[in-house]
Amino acid sequence: MLRALFFIGSLSLLVAACGGGTEQAAAPSATPEPAATAQAEGGWTQPSPDGKPSLSAEDANAVGRYIAVVALCNDCHTAGWLPRGDVPEEMWMAGSPIGYEGPWGITFPSNLRLRAQEWTEDQWVETLRTRKALDPMPWIAVNQMSEKDSRAFYRYLRNLGPIGQHMPAPIPPGAPRAQPYTTLRIWPAGTEDLPWQKDLMSQPPAQ
Repeated sequence: MLRALFFIGSLSLLVAACGGGTEQAAAPSATPEPAATAQAEGGWTQPSPDGKPSLSAEDANAVGRYIAVVALCNDCHTAGWLPRGDVPEEMWMAGSPIGYEGPWGITFPSNLRLRAQEWTEDQWVETLRTRKALDPMPWIAVNQMSEKDSRAFYRYLRNLGPIGQHMPAPIPPGAPRAQPYTTLRIWPAGTEDLPWQKDLMSQPPAQ
């Protein structure tokens, strides 16, 4: 899992949130940017309006799907994706109820398909360009995504359509933890009384 998170950061790409993209986040209030002109006759081939490097293909949907796969967005935002990556595409990007725990508390990978239905394309672009939020979502990398690629990813999510429900809100450090999660902390060898062990011991036995 750490491999996936670091690789996402190196690719400078998105969603989420994972946990960084909390489901309770409001749409940005910044003035929306003008619509991109990348979708021209002959395909999604024009330069990005912001001058950044960007992908080209026959259409925005193909670029968005490529980003979802190569940027490892599915690793967090598609439940059950790892380790085989054999989840049907109609189930992609619907979020995951398994959180990621660290010094920030616990965050849950967002349902990006619902988010794309709720926000305008310009709001989406502005969020990916400016947002700073909770780990482990690599916002420092996501903020570098070109406008053209951001719009392509948004259009892909819109085309997938709404599915599922929003994921839980972030759990602050020290708060009760009822949902399952994966810890991203580095623990010294021999550490006892790890937090997930306490959580498991406090749960009633499975029926």
